[in-house]
Amino acid sequence: MRSPREQDDYLEHGRFGEGEHAPPLTRAGLIRAIVAFAVAPLAVPATFYVNDLLFSRLPDPFGDYLALLIFAYPAELVFGLPAWFAFKHYRVTSILLHLAAGGLIGGLVALILRPHGYFALVFLLAASSSALLFRCISGSN
Repeated sequence: MRSPREQDDYLEHGRFGEGEHAPPLTRAGLIRAIVAFAVAPLAVPATFYVNDLLFSRLPDPFGDYLALLIFAYPAELVFGLPAWFAFKHYRVTSILLHLAAGGLIGGLVALILRPHGYFALVFLLAASSSALLFRCISGSN
C-alpha cells in the first residue's frame, strides 16, 4: 500500500515517486534519436532487397525498393514516434521489445496496405529490422 504522500504525488504529477519517470533527454541523446529516425526506415527497402536476392529474383536496386520509403517514413512518424515516446517514458531498453514493437508496426502497415501472404511476413521482418536499427543507433533510453 502506498503512503498518502505517494498517492498525493501520483494525483498531482501522474507518477509514483520522483525516481520513476524518465530522465530528461540530453543533447547527445537527442542527436542520436534524430539520426536514428532519419536512418532506421532505410532498413525497410534493404530487407526487401535481401529477401528478393535470397528467395525470388535478381533485385533491381532502384526499382520498387526506394518506393517503400514512401510508406516507411510516414509509418515511422505515425506509429514509431509514439512508440519511442512510450519506450522513453517507461525506460524500455530491451532489444526484444523493440523488435516486437517493430513487428507490430509492420503488421499495422501490412493491414493498411493489404499485401498477400508471404509479403505480410516480409513487412513484419522489415519493420522489426528497422526497429532494431533504430535501437542500435539511439542506444538505450
